[in-house]
Amino acid sequence: MRNLEFLLPLLFSFYLTEVYSSSCLNTTYQNLNIFGNDLSNALGSSSQCCSLCLAASGCVAWSWDNTTGGTCWLKSDTQPLGRQNGTTSGLLSPSVNQTYTLNKYFRASNWFNNSYWHWDLWALTNVTKDVSQATAQSLGMINTNNGKVYMGVDMVNKYPNGTRPSIQIQSLFLYNSGLFILSLDHMPAGGGSWPAWWFTGGNWPYDGEIDVLESIWAQDYNQMGIIVGDTCLQNYNDSNYMTGEWYDKSVGVTSPYYSCDKFASNATAREGCTVLGAHGTFNDKFNAAGGGAYAMQWVRDKYIRIWNFVKPNVPADILNESPNPNPDTWGLPAAHYTLGPNCSPDNFQNHTMMFDIALCGAGWAGNVFPGGEGACENMVQNHPENMTETYWLINYVKVFNRPGEPQGVYNSTCQFGC
Repeated sequence: MRNLEFLLPLLFSFYLTEVYSSSCLNTTYQNLNIFGNDLSNALGSSSQCCSLCLAASGCVAWSWDNTTGGTCWLKSDTQPLGRQNGTTSGLLSPSVNQTYTLNKYFRASNWFNNSYWHWDLWALTNVTKDVSQATAQSLGMINTNNGKVYMGVDMVNKYPNGTRPSIQIQSLFLYNSGLFILSLDHMPAGGGSWPAWWFTGGNWPYDGEIDVLESIWAQDYNQMGIIVGDTCLQNYNDSNYMTGEWYDKSVGVTSPYYSCDKFASNATAREGCTVLGAHGTFNDKFNAAGGGAYAMQWVRDKYIRIWNFVKPNVPADILNESPNPNPDTWGLPAAHYTLGPNCSPDNFQNHTMMFDIALCGAGWAGNVFPGGEGACENMVQNHPENMTETYWLINYVKVFNRPGEPQGVYNSTCQFGC
């Protein structure tokens, strides 16, 4: 009994540490609500909600509105966050089990390590020739300077009857969830370019595709999307959870759902479910701002969310390279895709992470070129002076995971376009 009495203060202290280790974050959102996931509610002012949440078992966030003169709605999840006038929402600091920690760090010192990437010898368009790492090195298409990764097209030689050397790489680590952050100073622009940072499985489209950063030389906005080979529906009203706009504006008028199935009869011309980002998130305007960051949060059984940040509007935990970034503090994403009964998480399997620079292409970048695809191809073949902006300048890619989430799995074989 005396031993137990001695331990009681220690046990009580441990209990307090475990249960009340969270604190109120400074981040609050006006006119945004956390929909669903209600644990309970209590009358009070918005300034009282966090204290009420701290005292409630399982509470991680709260929303307040003027119901009954003022009500705190205590939440078991931080998402989905969406627009609702007159509502204020706030967060607790994440528990250990909800905290992201670094899993993989791709940067200048290890980027060109042969065990990190597969260099594809594949071409998406008539005038693109993806080359090996050795060829890219010999043509001056890749290097590391001042702690940054440079990857571009051949900007020196003419190829009057052929294809211009470019790059496409895919990670040898395969992913099924995680938080992915790309920090860069410059993205490929001009010259009929069609660059992308994207994720896909080996059996395309059945293993899915996620386009985090993709667009063409003629657009100043990012074009995000998901493509699958089976049933995957996104509710048009989920636009409430994001700042971007659905590409297909007819959805919501003819149907409440947007089909992401490549083979669906009502699939859009670009296929899949596409969201358009804000102007300035792509091409020359992004580069003129000094770059920024792109991020994807993939929670296996809940959602895929994508952010586009242009300097100087980059979250502090990205800018300062926090070891534990918290996407819940970044506000509404540019794109939000719900995973669940209408779009199975199994549509997205074992994704490799890819960078590429395609040139022209009758399906998109060449179509909008003055004179059409033929004129675009002629320019790419014969005018290297027009390609001087067609390069990536990357600070890093970081991959984070939470405890219990699948980690990146190493696989030494090529997955896509092999």
